[in-house]
Amino acid sequence: MKSIFVRRHFLNQKMEFLWLITFSLTLGFQACEDIETLPNGEDVRTPWLGEWLCTESPYKASENAYIVNITIDPDNSAQVKLYNYFQLGEDVAPYAVVTSSTITVPQQQVSGGSWTVSGFGKMSKDEIVWSSYRANELSFKATFRRP
Repeated sequence: MKSIFVRRHFLNQKMEFLWLITFSLTLGFQACEDIETLPNGEDVRTPWLGEWLCTESPYKASENAYIVNITIDPDNSAQVKLYNYFQLGEDVAPYAVVTSSTITVPQQQVSGGSWTVSGFGKMSKDEIVWSSYRANELSFKATFRRP
């Protein structure tokens, strides 16, 4: 009788161990970050990178055309950084999430918290058309073109 009890106890511990291993592996595989790629195997962020000439509509009081530089965000494989976004300065760089055809700047504070920015745009050929391009209470439509 004692032998049956010992066997059951051993089997229960073995099953618990197997469930623990299965659960751990499942979590481990979900933690892996996929890098979205284009059909040719290129990083989906590549077409977004480089210098863009931004034109806003309606125009702000300052220059309405200026350069925005988009670079890879080294901390996240799905994100880019936009330097001089909304003409806030070369050292101001909110992040954006990109897919093969869209760019989204989630609402975030930049420039020491003095600006809250957000935006949404779509890539069409070699141009980004922003249907929403915002900083604080200012809201524009904008177009990025290669200079």
